[in-house]
Amino acid sequence: MSGHANGHNGVGPGKFVYPDSPLHELFHQQVARTPDRIAVIDQERELTYTELKRQTQTLALSLRHRGVSEEQPVVPIFMPRCLEFAVGYIAALSAGGAYLPLEVGYPAEMLRRVLAEAKPVLTLTLESQAAKLPADAPRLCLDPGWEEACALLPAELAALPSLATSLESLAYCVYSSGTTGEPKGISCPHRGSVLSYSHRAHHAPYAADGSDREACNVFFVWEMLRPLLQGATLVVVPDSVIYDPPALSSFLERHAVTRMLFTPSLLEAVLDSPALASGDELRRAFAAFRVVVLCGEVATAELRARVLSLAPAGLKLLNLYSISECHDVSMVDLAATPPPEGKYCSTGPLLDGVEVLILEDANQAEKSGEAQRGADAAKALRPVPLGLPGEVFVSGPCLARGYLQRPDLTAKKFLPRPPSLSATPAPQTPGQDAASPALYSRLYDTGDWGRLRPDGTLEILGRHDSMQKIRGYSVELRAVEAALLQCQGVTSCVVRVVGEEGTDKHLAAFVVFERERDGGSAGEAAPRQARAELHAAVPHYMVPSFIVPMDELPTNEVSGKLDHKALPRTLPELLRFVESSGGARGPQLRTPTEAAVGKVWAEVLELPAAMVDPEESFFDQGGHSLRATRLIAALNQGGYPAVRVASLFEHPTIRELSAHLDADGASRADKAPHTPLPRSVVEKEIAALAGGMPVGFDSALRAYWHGVSLASRRVDSCSSQSASRVGSYSSLLALGAEGGREEGCKAREEPLQLGCAGECVLLTGATGFLGAFVLRELLAAGERGPKTIFCLVRASATETALERVMGTLERFGLWESEGGWAARIEGIEGDTALKSLGLSNDHYQYLATVVDRVIHAAARVNLVFPYAGLRRDNVVSTTRVLHFAMDHKVKPVTYVSTDAVFRPGTRGPHAEGEADLDAELPLLTTGYAQSKCVAELLVREAAKRGLPTTIVRPGNLGGCDPRAAIRPRGTRQLIHAENVSIGRTPRFDAAEQVKAALDAAERSRGGPSSLSDKVAAAGWNSSDSNFLMLVGCALLGAAPGGVGGWSCELTPVDFAARAVVALSGDSGAVGQAYNLVNSDATLPWDAVLDAARSCGVAVESLPYATFRERLEAAAGGA
Repeated sequence: MSGHANGHNGVGPGKFVYPDSPLHELFHQQVARTPDRIAVIDQERELTYTELKRQTQTLALSLRHRGVSEEQPVVPIFMPRCLEFAVGYIAALSAGGAYLPLEVGYPAEMLRRVLAEAKPVLTLTLESQAAKLPADAPRLCLDPGWEEACALLPAELAALPSLATSLESLAYCVYSSGTTGEPKGISCPHRGSVLSYSHRAHHAPYAADGSDREACNVFFVWEMLRPLLQGATLVVVPDSVIYDPPALSSFLERHAVTRMLFTPSLLEAVLDSPALASGDELRRAFAAFRVVVLCGEVATAELRARVLSLAPAGLKLLNLYSISECHDVSMVDLAATPPPEGKYCSTGPLLDGVEVLILEDANQAEKSGEAQRGADAAKALRPVPLGLPGEVFVSGPCLARGYLQRPDLTAKKFLPRPPSLSATPAPQTPGQDAASPALYSRLYDTGDWGRLRPDGTLEILGRHDSMQKIRGYSVELRAVEAALLQCQGVTSCVVRVVGEEGTDKHLAAFVVFERERDGGSAGEAAPRQARAELHAAVPHYMVPSFIVPMDELPTNEVSGKLDHKALPRTLPELLRFVESSGGARGPQLRTPTEAAVGKVWAEVLELPAAMVDPEESFFDQGGHSLRATRLIAALNQGGYPAVRVASLFEHPTIRELSAHLDADGASRADKAPHTPLPRSVVEKEIAALAGGMPVGFDSALRAYWHGVSLASRRVDSCSSQSASRVGSYSSLLALGAEGGREEGCKAREEPLQLGCAGECVLLTGATGFLGAFVLRELLAAGERGPKTIFCLVRASATETALERVMGTLERFGLWESEGGWAARIEGIEGDTALKSLGLSNDHYQYLATVVDRVIHAAARVNLVFPYAGLRRDNVVSTTRVLHFAMDHKVKPVTYVSTDAVFRPGTRGPHAEGEADLDAELPLLTTGYAQSKCVAELLVREAAKRGLPTTIVRPGNLGGCDPRAAIRPRGTRQLIHAENVSIGRTPRFDAAEQVKAALDAAERSRGGPSSLSDKVAAAGWNSSDSNFLMLVGCALLGAAPGGVGGWSCELTPVDFAARAVVALSGDSGAVGQAYNLVNSDATLPWDAVLDAARSCGVAVESLPYATFRERLEAAAGGA
């Protein structure tokens, strides 16, 4: 395909020349070539080409005599699809007029309005329909005997004015509701149809012997004339047949139809029909087919595969991008091209001479609909680079004139060519219209979102006005539909928003599932399975609250497209829709406990109680950790005080949790320690890691180590003065600070030298405590650090990803406006627990190619949740990150673990020898420790398979150490041993560590800012358990005493962050694990209390039971 010189357009190369004759003249020329062939079949009636021309000429002369002319051209046709419709269609054109199809299902008010706008001389109709027209509307009935009534006398014939019809003359006016729901008359000249008809016949030729039979009903007014210009037979499909799949199947077989246009919705309804489930009838129906045309909606890869499995060999499966205002824009034979990589089919290369422009509006980052487009909006439009998505505009010989009697809407949708584009298209192979700039002086705003691929084909991605806000999150409905189509057993679907304006809105998915082999429905398990798969693929706010199984999606009887108006718009309508369509709401609540739990369940999930499935997991219905906490709190207050969050993860459905409560399990099992994890859990996760490894990892790994070898040779060839290792351990030991450091500690005199200079780093967890300090260290390295840091963070309803990252740095007082930091951060909205990190395919592919190394610092820290509640965020996320690091090219991974992977008392520098995490795992007692241990085992497994990894295990993180001194412990070789600290802060008085925390808490009191913000500004993590315990005791004035096993260890966060960054850029750290613990500052709990008292804090030591009573009393009175 050729394109504009600026690379953002695609213009067809002009492989053929379309005729310079209007439609009716082309028909007359075909009659001369094939006068005796059958032109039209309408059930038991037939007309030859000669007979059809005779009737159309008689009617055309009568229409001219009655006043039809280029000044009053519009001739409405109000009748079902039938032979007379075809006669009236051609006659209107032959009279120099334009036909206007009126659907017999139009309501009276719409008929009145359309006729008032069109101002026709008369309307063609039948006696059976005439009474529906307004009483004052002139009409001509084409019932038997009409030819005699319309015959003109010689004098009348002689008095008719001459005709001068051209390609620019008005050919038809078609009313469409479009996306606004407001009917509008689209006025089209002959040129667009002549171009379309000629192009399709050129690429999908009709049989020269006239054996083609083309069935028409859907888009009848667009498709009816097509076979009649090629000597084929038009077979009229009755309105009573088209939407009855068994009847349609029989009709196609009986008439040996060879060609037909379907909307994807109509064809899917036929294929999904229970009466045709065996497929035998469908194969017979399609046995004679040579061409199937898909048009009007996006075609899926699933539909393509199903059609080709039924159709005879050699079938052409044409997929069109066609719009009423533009006629055909692009076309491809899906049978002659490889299956699409995604779930949607390409619409192929552009028609010759048709120009497609992919533009963006410089003034609007987000645009919610066509009504916002002003008449002068073209000035703000600019092209996007080739391959990138944008708004789809069309220009060229295919455009309509505009909208009948709607100059305002015409000005908004048909825009003048913007100054950002060249005045005329510049195809590499000029076509017949290349020298006609007037045909390209306007652009039509399609309202679609798409892109031009480098091969010149057009891909439609959705509507640029289909972005919806769901509880503050921006959701693209087409993206949800695409994810649903990836789910097992889903054949077709539509997603829409339910809920009135001003109320909470929900996503509802209406889904057709594969039928069972016996022809029965997919059952209740199918929606649950689809929802579970969605939770692994898209963010939680994109998972529909309702998945409604359907036998088929509703189609509009006029257009054949999906009938959106037949789907509910509000929650009450949805409930009625499910019941009236026979859709089961699933198992019902059976016991009083289930009713009580279900009520709270629905309130927490913000769902109607009737739509809550008692056998579906809380987390698959939209629950997450915060909602889990709310659910348990509500149950505690509602008569189940002993139930804990762990119970919800162990019994995640209403039915299971209720049975657990009824068995008095809440008072027994919830107090039991966490269940040890068996080795089988690890083996299952390792299998998932191995099963998801990219196919090309082996070759990527060889390429990576080849690059490392070349780099080593370059270093070896340097002089001894310039060959000092960058990112070595000596750099890490050089960290220090001015003042207050112990003698022998080296102050920081030079910036940290990193081995990732000029690279691109993916950082997860940048909005966390340690992650923010890691990001700060990467940025502070300047030119010696990475060129770009991609920060992957979860979506927020109120902030962009970049705003969240920068806001976190500001919150901890780390942001520096100078130094170009903002230009080096890329905020990426995603989720490490999702497939492809929750990114679009294009975004994922880009990151997988451009990122050079990964620092995985994201984790959910929760000391209450069981393993099941933390697996997604800590284990699955790590698997996804490791897969990403293996994809396209190898990216070394620095994994931030925790010293909690060791049992208390065996952690950090006190452990000797290599860590045996397989032995530790069964002995760990918290879900957090278990999940991090399993994740670390996965990192080790990835390392065994060749991925360069480094593991860092911080201890409890406190605020910054103002002295920031790091002192080497032992010799260099000690660094490469397992389970040793790589450095330590100097010893200092315990009171100083405690005082720093208490000072942060004191500064947090008063003022407009929140406590957490003020604590963060002081450099502390306000959610750290040690910090909360210490400050809580200070505020309460009491603390548990006599708990000899308790201790407090706080590693300065700046030390930990600098260590993580240094090790991530040190090739000598690959394959090693490092413990970052402040072992010299680990204090017994009693010493912590003594230090607090020495700071003037009055803290009374109480027996644990007494302390708890006072704490509960204080909490209850808060």
